[in-house]
Amino acid sequence: MSKRVVFALAFVLAVASSAEAQWQSIAPNLIGTGPYQNSGAMTYSDGVAWAGLYNLYKSADKGLTWQKVTIPNAGSNNIHGITFYDKNTGIVCDEAGAYVTHDQGQTWQTYFNGNVFFHAAFSGSPNAFVIGSTTTPTSFTSDGGVTWSTHTFVRVAKDFYSVAPGKVIAFIESNTDSHIAYTSDYGVTWTERVGTMDPDSHSFGVVPCDENTIFGINEEGGNYASNNLSEIFMSKDGGASFTSIKQLSLATLSGCIAITPGAIYVPARSNGILQSIDNGVTWKTIAGPNVPIDSRDIITIEDTILLAADINGTIWRTINTAGAGQFSTSSSRVDMSSANVRNDTVGGTALVPIKFKRNGALSDVDFILHYDWYRGLTYVGSFLTSGKQIDVPGTQWNGHSQLHISSADMPVAGPELLGYARFRLYLSEGGCANAWMDSLKFAAPPSACFSYFSDSARSIICSNQSFDAVQVASNAATNAFSLSPNPSNGSTLLRSSTYSGPITVRIVNALGVTVQEIHHHIDTRTPIQMSLEGIPGGEYFIRLDGEHISQTLTLIRLR
Repeated sequence: MSKRVVFALAFVLAVASSAEAQWQSIAPNLIGTGPYQNSGAMTYSDGVAWAGLYNLYKSADKGLTWQKVTIPNAGSNNIHGITFYDKNTGIVCDEAGAYVTHDQGQTWQTYFNGNVFFHAAFSGSPNAFVIGSTTTPTSFTSDGGVTWSTHTFVRVAKDFYSVAPGKVIAFIESNTDSHIAYTSDYGVTWTERVGTMDPDSHSFGVVPCDENTIFGINEEGGNYASNNLSEIFMSKDGGASFTSIKQLSLATLSGCIAITPGAIYVPARSNGILQSIDNGVTWKTIAGPNVPIDSRDIITIEDTILLAADINGTIWRTINTAGAGQFSTSSSRVDMSSANVRNDTVGGTALVPIKFKRNGALSDVDFILHYDWYRGLTYVGSFLTSGKQIDVPGTQWNGHSQLHISSADMPVAGPELLGYARFRLYLSEGGCANAWMDSLKFAAPPSACFSYFSDSARSIICSNQSFDAVQVASNAATNAFSLSPNPSNGSTLLRSSTYSGPITVRIVNALGVTVQEIHHHIDTRTPIQMSLEGIPGGEYFIRLDGEHISQTLTLIRLR
């Protein structure tokens, strides 16, 4: 009897169909409702998620739990924008000012008190940032607010995206159109591009590693309705021109956007979220909350988790991106539901691609490959298309392998298939596997924008940044967890020999359904007792997620 197991984006989950996402209500009515069921903002940076409408909340466990953070003038002013440089330094913009923290919200400095601010962005350092207002000129500082450069646009700079130190793309709204402006000198001078979108567009998104590809969202139905359509606009020339690539009925869209290297997400006020996995060429509707108009209430976390707030202020969470890169197996063959995964031409193995895109010179690179396997698959190794194995001997442990790629093996330019992580089928029942990468370490910093990806779980690297901060799970001891007894007929103890801190434990059955979830604190002296009462006998996967750790164990529940 064959069984079907589905895996998407490095997490286990149940999928009803390739066009649906599975969402969980995490924080009912947390942030509240705006006066016109509108506004609110969310963001994520460096392990901490933030959300708010009248008050501010933060989550240090990828959106699972939230705590209130006190900000100036809280309780009555709509929050329009939240942006953070890292986990400690961020800016909140609302209808009474702009507030900056350097200690994760314990204290705040207020700038331009009494003015309405829409959004902000950091540009290369925690002391360089730009903020946009409806009542004062757009203001840019490179010294933490001691001095400011100001610029008055026709109406208001509603959104920002920083592409390099001192260089920022601004999203400008006027009474007649919305368009793009650039600065490369910390806001001293700005250049406005001639490409236009409809007026009253609310947010825009820039494709990572390609600042010329820009998406703008016009929800329509506000004060500046022009053609009675909600639209998605796209520019491939940095805002010199825009094309309407998706049209919907009046007031359908929410006005916000989230972009990962693998997908683009545009929420609607009803009927879920629009998703494109081919850079805007085609779109499909996936499940999701009804996100309010004129909000920034959707974010992605590490390319694998979506958070969104609905019109009641409830925060929802999904670890399924509705078919982006997912694949399934049945019997002894691999069935593709994504072009990112395919059958191997060598019989009996399944492949997950390893691809690179870069411009300019690139040095040797080392990284950690993570992989999960479920029923009937085992990791064989990672190989270049030439057949050369790139696993470093002696550096493999539970679900991890260190890979080394020399500069001579890197593609010259452009997206190019480099090789595959290979998994062998060894049970007639079939199985499923996924692979993703982190912990990059370069012999020298990349000299140009560079991205790497495996399946749909992707990460973006930009030139001359330090990657020490992404060193995660780089040795076997970091993820040394064990279960005992295993097999078990009633309960089992989860132990860690090295890790201490908060941890989320999910017990997942062979169909990918989470049957139990535990949020706890673990250390080397205190194991976690896990009750298996009410869980049927069989094979289960214990998914562990904590601060800089992610691991899967196998547990046998005796009948």
